[in-house]
This record gives sequence, C-alpha cells and structure tokens, in this order.
Amino acid sequence: MAPYVNKKELAKEAINKGIAEHKRWIAVAKAMAAGVKPDDEFILSPTECTFGQWFYSHGRDYSDMPIYAELEDIHNAIHDLFLIFLKSKKEPVKQGFLQSKKSAEAKKAENLNAIIHKMEELVDLFAAKLEEFEDANL
Repeated sequence: MAPYVNKKELAKEAINKGIAEHKRWIAVAKAMAAGVKPDDEFILSPTECTFGQWFYSHGRDYSDMPIYAELEDIHNAIHDLFLIFLKSKKEPVKQGFLQSKKSAEAKKAENLNAIIHKMEELVDLFAAKLEEFEDANL
C-alpha cells in the first residue's frame, strides 16, 4: 500500500520552495551581473524545478481553476526571462564604431539590470498569486 500523502501539505511545501527557489535566482542574477560566477547549475525547465515538479503532477488537481493558468503563465515567464538573462550575460560586449568599450559595457549592464528588475516584478507577482491560491484552496 502506498504511503499517505497529504496533498495540502505537499502543495504548501511546493509553494514555499517555489517562491524561495525563484527568489534565489534573482540574487544569483544580481551576483552574476556584478561578475560573480554561480556556484551551481540551474534547472531552467519550468517543469523540472521544484515548483514545476509539483505543479505538473499533484498540482494538476487544481488545473480547472482560473488561477492555475495564471500561475503557469507567470512561472513560464520567469523561466523564460532567466534564460534571456543568461544568454544576455554570455554575449560579448558589442562595441560600435562611435561607441567606446566602457559605454558598451555600461549599456550591457543597464540591459542586465532591466532584466533583473523585470524578474523581480514577476517573482513578486508569482509569490502574490501563490499566496492567493494558498489562501483560497489550502
């Protein structure tokens, strides 16, 4: 006989870990923008991160709710934006004919910080929607 799984506790744990995991990405992105190399690999697929594993398995029990689609869209957008950040970070600084290297580096840093700011907004929205979901269902 399979062990008893309390779905509400499982959901609460996935929500808490999901918020923490995606907030950690922001801290890592900020450090990377400042030139620090990350210590670990990232789970870039939205179906394979801790939250995604729950969301696309046990979380499907809530898929008939409108907030489920909202959470999926926000969660996917966070992952997409982090991928954009990583790609942008890896791109070499593009210096134009009339643009100094320092100016080009400043522009790249500005772009990276804009991506980080958008990630912060999305993670805050994600956390708020998860709290709304938790309050209504758990």
